[in-house]
Amino acid sequence: MSAPERIALVGLPGSGKSSVATELARRLGWNCVDTDEQVAQRAGRSVAEIFVAEGEPAFRRYERRALLHALAQAQPTIIACGGGLIADEANRRALLEDARVVLLDAPDDVLLGRLRNGSVRPLLGDDPATALARLRADRREAYETAQVRVVSVGSVNQVAETVMQSLEVDAPALPRRWEVDAGPGVLRSIAGHLPESTTRVALVADRAVADAADAVAASLESAGMAVFRIDVEGGEQLKTWDAAGDVLSRLAQARLRRGDCVVALGGGTVGDLAGFAAASYLRGIGWINAPTTLLAMVDSAVGGKTGVNLSQGKNLAGAFWQPLAIVADTEVLDTLPGRAFRSALAEVVKYAMIGSDDMAAFVHNNLGALLERNPDVIEEAVLRCIAAKTAVVLRDEREAGPRQALNYGHTVAHALEAMGGFSGDITHGEAVALGMRVAGRLSVRELACPAGDIAVQDGLLDRCGFPRTHGFDPGALLDRIEHDKKATGSGVTWVLLRRRGEPSTGHAVDETSVRAALAEVFAP
Repeated sequence: MSAPERIALVGLPGSGKSSVATELARRLGWNCVDTDEQVAQRAGRSVAEIFVAEGEPAFRRYERRALLHALAQAQPTIIACGGGLIADEANRRALLEDARVVLLDAPDDVLLGRLRNGSVRPLLGDDPATALARLRADRREAYETAQVRVVSVGSVNQVAETVMQSLEVDAPALPRRWEVDAGPGVLRSIAGHLPESTTRVALVADRAVADAADAVAASLESAGMAVFRIDVEGGEQLKTWDAAGDVLSRLAQARLRRGDCVVALGGGTVGDLAGFAAASYLRGIGWINAPTTLLAMVDSAVGGKTGVNLSQGKNLAGAFWQPLAIVADTEVLDTLPGRAFRSALAEVVKYAMIGSDDMAAFVHNNLGALLERNPDVIEEAVLRCIAAKTAVVLRDEREAGPRQALNYGHTVAHALEAMGGFSGDITHGEAVALGMRVAGRLSVRELACPAGDIAVQDGLLDRCGFPRTHGFDPGALLDRIEHDKKATGSGVTWVLLRRRGEPSTGHAVDETSVRAALAEVFAP
């Protein structure tokens, strides 16, 4: 049995989920998330107060976001789940897909004994014994889906030890990775993600979010940091070798040391540039990625791919350098222009095509609300996309295999951007949408992908407002694709779909087929 990186504890009230999770996290050095605590923190009131003031449906919505936040973490994590969390089908699928689920169980008399001196449990009411028996019956099938059952009788230490033995996981901990903090207002606590050694921070900020940069600088300074501002103009034109050299010189002028930190505040290009500078300066210092565009939040901020463009092609100079944290403040999206917001949805649709059924259902059911900028749906979309990409990156950090699936639609997209001179005439998302249309047609021809799956993809792209074609010349585009791949020495390979949710990488496609697919999408 391979060691898990997420352990979720489920069970009835009084089963010891919170205390056992805390002890497991202490022993392993892992992150610990208690969903009830996260809900109370988010709502600004206790769980019991939420039930009284807003009702159980509101509590379950808070609980869902708390779970998504926990699953988005790249660090090894223990999750203490609220008792009813796993009873929801969507929550159960997410847990079983992304975590090892452990049921903590004990006889009712043991649970009732623990609950007599515990906190208020809204679902137990005035007759805890009867209510507990009802909850056990109602949740039996959900609890039986747990991969491991541990009898939660005895000391917390004994139960934690049994969990570790059952899962064959031992200290020392797995390596700690980047933290994830996503939601409204999280930039206000960005200082909490800095290393203890940090005294100086270089804030590389897009001028388009100057107000947010001022607030971040003030927050860091109030935490005792010396802050050095490096203001830049975001956009693909920022990602140049000269710009990287300028940022590196500014880091040296600020006299940053290895224990200090870079904060990237802006869209994906700011993160690419600042992350590359952090990877290069003193052979690598810590950095925090604070994306301010929806595209960066759902895609480029995750995975540690940093770099700049060269005249020969996109992202030809760079490094894999993971941030210490990803801090995605969804409040910043309120001022994001419409075209930039919509552009990000191409990547969201991509996750629906290469990811789980649950992700596909979410996109299909909530795309309208996303287009209307519903804040709760935006937050859930960001957390879901971060979790989906994190799961892939953890399996293949340096893109040697499975991670290449994330490039679905990008073979054509990168060529389109290069042909446009990285001028912004076509956005990354618009290019990815067209690239997905081409890759979809090749998937049908080369891998017999069901045409209906690609029709669903194209329908989602249509709903986002992406054009079905563009005025690029198919022959010139094919030449550019060949040129870009030759520049990397990799040859032309494609990410295709065997069916929705089953991407397949590394396909060398006959030029005749590629030309036909390009001609179909880029017809006059």
